[in-house]
Amino acid sequence: MLKQQVKTVPDFTHSDTRISELLNYLYEIEDLKALGDLAEWEQNTAMPGGAAEIRGTQVATLRGLLHERWTSPRLGNTLESLCDEVQQN
Repeated sequence: MLKQQVKTVPDFTHSDTRISELLNYLYEIEDLKALGDLAEWEQNTAMPGGAAEIRGTQVATLRGLLHERWTSPRLGNTLESLCDEVQQN
């Protein structure tokens, strides 16, 4: 009879600082995305006269911040740390 290996699942909780950091970081990214979406909606539906150039610059700034957050070493390091623990179990 073959014994089946059972892998244990890491016990990640909000008390794990890496999970808390990851969640807070992702909440920040989602907030920036929501602001960008709102600005784009306003641009397409209720843009005040003469404000298009300013709104375009604001949306570009938000998109740049989002790109920085998604490509940040901080995010990569946190994910790598969590991945290492999952692979060990």
